Amino acid sequence: MKFLAYTLGMKRIFLPISLMFGLIFACSHGSSETGSDGDSGDSSWDSVKSSVSPSVALSDEFSNPQMLPIATMGWEDGLNVSRDGLHLYATYIPADFLSFTLNETENQANIQYYDRGPHYDMDFDGSSIGVDYPWYHSDIIYASRSSVEEDFSDWNTSDMKRSVQSEGAITTVQSDTGIDMCVFTSNEKYLELNNFKYIKDSANNPSGLGTFLSDTANDGETDQVNTYFVEDNPHLERISDDILVLFFDSEDRPGGLGLHDIWYSSSSDNGGTWATPINVSTVNTADKEHQPHLYYDDTLDLWWLYYSAYHTDGKLAIYRVYQEADTWDNWSTPELVLSAGTSAGIGEPTLTDEGDLYFVLIYDNPDGTDYDRYDADPWFVEALVE
Repeated sequence: MKFLAYTLGMKRIFLPISLMFGLIFACSHGSSETGSDGDSGDSSWDSVKSSVSPSVALSDEFSNPQMLPIATMGWEDGLNVSRDGLHLYATYIPADFLSFTLNETENQANIQYYDRGPHYDMDFDGSSIGVDYPWYHSDIIYASRSSVEEDFSDWNTSDMKRSVQSEGAITTVQSDTGIDMCVFTSNEKYLELNNFKYIKDSANNPSGLGTFLSDTANDGETDQVNTYFVEDNPHLERISDDILVLFFDSEDRPGGLGLHDIWYSSSSDNGGTWATPINVSTVNTADKEHQPHLYYDDTLDLWWLYYSAYHTDGKLAIYRVYQEADTWDNWSTPELVLSAGTSAGIGEPTLTDEGDLYFVLIYDNPDGTDYDRYDADPWFVEALVE
C-alpha cells in the first residue's frame, strides 16, 4: 500500500497536542465502529504488533528494535528518557488520535468513538468548559525503574496533570535529586497552537503548572522563542551552570527553509532570557526535519543531533549528524540510524547516557476500522558495547 503524506500540524480546530508525525497517512478504511470502553475487541492488533519492526541502519552500533512492555493501545507520543535511563515520559491521549484526525474535520465530540484507553486518572469532564461531551486533551505520563536491568513501571499520569489544556513533549535535564529543569508544550495561552513552559527544581515525577518561557515574549515577534506560530518538540541541554541550549521545531515559523524546520536558542542566564532563535540551516531542507535531540558522545568527544526526516521509502525515519565546529549550526552530512521498516513510520528519538535509543513507532492495522486503525508505541534499541 502506498502512503500519501500530508501536513497535519496540530489539528488546530480540535486538539493541539504534540502529535508525533505532524503528518497523516491517506489510505482506505473499514467502516465498522468500535465501542468507547477502551477495548477495540480486535485480535488483529496482536498480530500487527508482533510482526512490525523498524530497520536498523547502523547494525554495528545498535541491537534489534524492541517494543517497551509498558506500551498500551492509547496514543503514546512525545517520548523522553532521562540520561540515566531510569525515568520515561510521554505525551498521552487514550484514543486512536491519528484516525480521528484523518476522519473528522469539525466535530470534536466524535473523538469519544475513537477511545481505546486506558484512561488512568485523566479528567475528561466537558461540562466544566460548557460542552456536553467528554473533552479529550493530552496529559504527560510517567514511568520509572530503580535499575536499567529492570522493566519500567506501568504508566501513570504525571503530577503535572490538568484538565482542559493539553501538555506534552516534555524534555528534562536531571539533577542529583530530580529534575534540574524541564520544558514542555502547552496550549494554555492559545488553544490553537503550542508554546513552551518550564519547571525548575522538581521531583523526577514533575509537578506544577510551569511558567511560560520568556513570558513577555508572547507577542508574536520572531526574535522570541514563544510566538503566535507553532513551537513544538523541544529538547533542552545544560552546557554549564548558566548556559542552556534549546532545540525545537516549527512548521510555520517565518524564515523556515521547508515544510518543517529545526531551530535553536540559547540562554546565558540559566533560562531567564533566551537569544533570538536561529534556523539550523545546515540540517534543514525544503522538506521536513523535526523532533531534534542533542546527545553528547563522551567516547568521541562530540555532539550528535538526532532528528526525524523522510527516508527514500516515503516514511519518517531517524537520522543523525555530528557537530563539525563549535556552533549549533555546523553539522555533518546526515546519516540514517533507523528506518521505518514494516511500520508506518518512526520518530521522536531520545537517548540515555549509554547511547540506548528510545523512539516512537506508528502502526497501521490493515484490518482496522474507521475508529481503530493506528497506534503509537514506545520502542528502543540498545547501544552495542564493543
